[in-house]
Amino acid sequence: VHFSPAYSSASAVTASAPEWQPRPAGKCWHVAALEVDTACLLDPNGQGAVKRMPSFPLQARLSQPCDYRRVFDGPNVKASSKAFLLLAVENSAGPSHIGIIVAKKHIRLASRRNRIKRIVREQFRLTPLDRSMDLVVLARSPADKLDNPAVWLDIAKLWHRINATADRQWAG
Repeated sequence: VHFSPAYSSASAVTASAPEWQPRPAGKCWHVAALEVDTACLLDPNGQGAVKRMPSFPLQARLSQPCDYRRVFDGPNVKASSKAFLLLAVENSAGPSHIGIIVAKKHIRLASRRNRIKRIVREQFRLTPLDRSMDLVVLARSPADKLDNPAVWLDIAKLWHRINATADRQWAG
């Protein structure tokens, strides 16, 4: 096998390759969906780098089966609608945590299950609870029929209800 010097040299390959150009300023897919200008996402020191969307930290999630079991075995507070059931127990050891359960039995398509989870996580992130609690959100079959604003509104109502109930029960 014979290699020509033009192909074996790294400089020859990189010299012929087009130089990478950053994307022109404009709307990113997630920013365009939210109809927000990218200028608000630029780095504050003027470097022009777009910041990542806010993430949902692992510390805010119920991750172990024993955490879920504690909420399921003795929920102090319950709130429900046709589309969702919220169960909560008081958490005296730190910030609130959330677990989201969207069964394939109730919502068949993964994209729809993920949509529900994203909305619930965003609601949890943006709307702080009055008290520290471990919370489990169970989605029911009617949640699949709701559009995004309806899911957001339904979860917001349940959030308000669970806050009010927790204040009454854990006040003393």
